[in-house]
Amino acid sequence: MRETRRLVLFRATSTGGRRRGFILPYVLLFCVVILGFFALLMASAQNLAKGMQSIDGKNATFDAAEAGLNAALEALNVSPSSSGIVTGSLANGYSYTYTIYPNLVGAIGKSLLDPLGGKNLVKIPSQSALIVSVGSDPNGGRPSTVEALVAAHSVKVDFQKYAFIAGRNIQGSFQNGVTDVGHGMNALIHANGSINAAISGPVQGKATASGDTNTLPDGKTGAASVALPTVGQFDTLVSNYEDEVKVYPGPADLYASEGTTLAAAYTCPSPQPADGCLLFYDGKLDLATAKVTFNGSWTLVVNGDFTESGLANIAFADQPGLIVANGNASIEGSGLTNAYVEVKGSTLFGGSGTLTGALITLGNFTFDSANSSGPFQFDANVVPPSKTIMGRVKVVSYAEY
Repeated sequence: MRETRRLVLFRATSTGGRRRGFILPYVLLFCVVILGFFALLMASAQNLAKGMQSIDGKNATFDAAEAGLNAALEALNVSPSSSGIVTGSLANGYSYTYTIYPNLVGAIGKSLLDPLGGKNLVKIPSQSALIVSVGSDPNGGRPSTVEALVAAHSVKVDFQKYAFIAGRNIQGSFQNGVTDVGHGMNALIHANGSINAAISGPVQGKATASGDTNTLPDGKTGAASVALPTVGQFDTLVSNYEDEVKVYPGPADLYASEGTTLAAAYTCPSPQPADGCLLFYDGKLDLATAKVTFNGSWTLVVNGDFTESGLANIAFADQPGLIVANGNASIEGSGLTNAYVEVKGSTLFGGSGTLTGALITLGNFTFDSANSSGPFQFDANVVPPSKTIMGRVKVVSYAEY
């Protein structure tokens, strides 16, 4: 019996040792698999990080190329004849190089070899330009390119031959008359709204209203609306004037900040530019006593409200003379001479002096009942011809590479 028990014990012990020897390779294999899995996981993470880095770099070069495109657009908005190669950099170290192939001021289309391929011809239509912008990686990564065909956005504005026009209503009472210096009956009055006004003196022209009320002769209501510049067109016009004086400063293009005192006289240099000279007053202008004379063809732009009161007087010695008020206007001084006045907002009219010229206001036109002793004399010679207003350049087609 003792020998039997020893034999059983021996067998049990011998079998357990073999089992432990048999499990060990499985444990080692499992460890190898785990290590392999983690190695693959780390490799995948590294590849993902590299991929993300590559995508980030690609996006950054596209952002740089887009920044170059935007810079080129701004250059063309300032000067439609801008051309050539310009390089710039961003805060993150990426850079761009854009090239403008201009034809914004061209009357006909022109062809050039494709800047990217160099084999095929690319046609740039008239009043258009081609922009190619390349974004570069400071770490030597692949560059990105954007190509855009852009076109000039222009609006034709017709200046109507009326004594004055209101985009909305004409109201108040006038103690004098509205006459025609040409001794005709061409001192026309129109409101795209209604007319509820009284004029004591003669009116040498008919008054029409698009609304349902007209208290002036011949009392016509329901007349067709007169096309006036829109607020957006007005803003574009003023913006273009501002660009002109800032890009081409000189004796023919003057800039005055708000608060600047106007000179007694301004003289356009000879030979004067085809479009005359420009004084851009950047802010509201309040004239109470100043008497200002413009010699030559001038445009006075007030980038804000325009007020003329008291003894103030503005005279244009030569025609055309243009005043553009990018706000409301109060004209109650000692007069305006040879002036075509454009007001973005509403206009209050009165004063002791004579206004010789014509006026349009996009808002209401109000006669100052208590202060309107000076006459309104319409002069058709001050009305400028139709003008094409160049707006901001717009993208017509776009491609990324």
